Amino acid sequence: MIHTKTWDSRVSVSEEMREDAAEDRRRFLAGVYRESGAQLYRYALMILAHRGDAEDVLQQVFAAALEQALKALPPEQREVVHLHVYEGMTFQEVAHATAESINTVSARYRYAVDKMRRLLGPTG
Repeated sequence: MIHTKTWDSRVSVSEEMREDAAEDRRRFLAGVYRESGAQLYRYALMILAHRGDAEDVLQQVFAAALEQALKALPPEQREVVHLHVYEGMTFQEVAHATAESINTVSARYRYAVDKMRRLLGPTG
């Protein structure tokens, strides 16, 4: 998808940034699911022997694992992940809201994502 930036309107740029943040959120969650979702689904299906039930359990387990991984983060990293991923704020907006530099915010996010990948990965 091609985005056209409108430099004379801050609203257009801000909307594009929010769309980019939403795309980052989708990519992050898709990556975590891709790394462990199929294995968990097969396990649930083996136990429950019903596709619909296995899908429901997978969704519950995935949500609980994600919540557990978020809780394992240091508060500063968890705050950045929450503001960027769940509130849809750009790193610049998070930096402004937390009174931190954008470099600090982006580093906290990167460390948080790395830790969550380790916790949620197949060997985590």
